[in-house]
Amino acid sequence: MRILIIEDDPVSALYMRETLAEFGQADLAEDGRKGLRAFERALSKHQPYDVLFVDLMMPRMDGHQTLEKIRALENSMKLAPQQRVKAIVVSASEDQRHVTRAFFRGEAVAYLNKPVTRERVAEELHRFGLA
Repeated sequence: MRILIIEDDPVSALYMRETLAEFGQADLAEDGRKGLRAFERALSKHQPYDVLFVDLMMPRMDGHQTLEKIRALENSMKLAPQQRVKAIVVSASEDQRHVTRAFFRGEAVAYLNKPVTRERVAEELHRFGLA
């Protein structure tokens, strides 16, 4: 499985990479812009990511903006639902507005509150047939 982690906190990013190591190769992007570029490159090489873990609170381009741009790119390419990346939002915020936006505008499949545990990540990946 190909995984993209978009997380600005280096400790959280490395923890997520380590947590996901048993499930597949995980690439890291330290902000939304770099994450979007990594996603575009993967699509252009016909090596799309299967799952995306994105933090919401990041400088320059936040997780909401990043995810919405990824969805716009997928829409422009007319990708079928099964070809679209499964997006899992990871955030310290429990604000209902963030949760709602992540699901309805970003089309996230899950919303995990920090701190994230291995068990919770595995549970979500299994739930969506990704593990």
